[in-house]
Amino acid sequence: MKKNDRENIIVLGLPRWDGRYSSTSLSLAQELSKQNNVFYIDNPFTVKEVVTNFRSKQIRSRLMALLYGSKKYKTADGFPNLTYVTPRMVIPVNFIPVNRLYDFFSSLNDKLVYLCINDLFKMYEINDFIFINSYNPFYSLKFPSSFRPSLRVYHCVDDISESKYVARHGVRLEKRIMRVSDFTLATSKELVKLKTSHSKRIFYLPNAANFKYFQKYSTDKKIENVANIGSGKSVIGYIGNICHRLDYQLLFEVIKKHRDKVFLFVGPVSNAEVKESGVFDLPNVIFVGSKPMKDLPKYLSRMDCTIIPFKRNKLTRSIYPLKINEYLSMGKPVVSTVFSEDIHQFKEYISLENDSDRFSRAISKELNGDDNEKQERRIKVASTNTWESRAEEFWNIVKKFKLEQASQ
Repeated sequence: MKKNDRENIIVLGLPRWDGRYSSTSLSLAQELSKQNNVFYIDNPFTVKEVVTNFRSKQIRSRLMALLYGSKKYKTADGFPNLTYVTPRMVIPVNFIPVNRLYDFFSSLNDKLVYLCINDLFKMYEINDFIFINSYNPFYSLKFPSSFRPSLRVYHCVDDISESKYVARHGVRLEKRIMRVSDFTLATSKELVKLKTSHSKRIFYLPNAANFKYFQKYSTDKKIENVANIGSGKSVIGYIGNICHRLDYQLLFEVIKKHRDKVFLFVGPVSNAEVKESGVFDLPNVIFVGSKPMKDLPKYLSRMDCTIIPFKRNKLTRSIYPLKINEYLSMGKPVVSTVFSEDIHQFKEYISLENDSDRFSRAISKELNGDDNEKQERRIKVASTNTWESRAEEFWNIVKKFKLEQASQ
């Protein structure tokens, strides 16, 4: 039953709600919950993860749900209509080759996830609902026929073939899940091109930023432990996952060319290449690690210029980075490599360069040429790329799809 005439939306995401960095899946779920009842099904923890990370906060806080299927609901802070749901732990299967054994254990895992969702139906008296599988094709393909959403959507947020671990089964499973979904949402123009042949219908729904959250921080609201970074020097900053997407050779050369400036990196390290590159060993580099979402605007306020130094390859061609609109929301100058068609659409507001010399000069140009008028233009373009606007686009897509269906 719909309560207060709200839609019931079930989102099965790949990122977990308390993960180390912001995600498209969770951000969209949070926005949709402002007007609807949204249930975010956590990416199931495997038995191996539970054993290996037993003492971690993530596991300890979910222990009753993981082991016994109890205490699995949590209302999201600041989002009263958003409920986080933890399924029981599942069997690790990614290491198994494509064979009957994989299919058998994968089916068992789907049963565990479905039992969790079925309990959700009973607890919240849900009969009619929209189901969004957000980049997690490893689950839901073998749900029973009694699982009948009014609308089934697949949300593609990355090129799954370029992620070594998930690609093993993800490529073929993603094709299957797109075929059984009513339509697919893709976060970049490259993904639209790549996935069109596998989906009944595909729509472009790019990433965005929590504009109001970032915009409310002015430059004098600096977090205490970074306020003195640089000691009067200009601060060049990057916020995000420090991973295989970054061009470490370019970074190394650029940082050496700007010895009079401080380079501040905020985010989790998930790639050994950064240590091998020597970037963090340079004297003018400060790395503060992963920080809570609530602190990111304060770190960003300390940056005089921001960067997106992504490699240019098949993986990054399909990326519409969350961080571009976060940077622009606070009016910050941006220097980026031209890694995708999506980043090119910001060319009027940011500098786009690929080699280290040009990238370095662009940083100087942005710092020296920054003014209030440019800051206002950046903020204005970011204000059109909000999660509010993306939620509105989502409902327009749903409406368009239903009209097409009705006319057939």
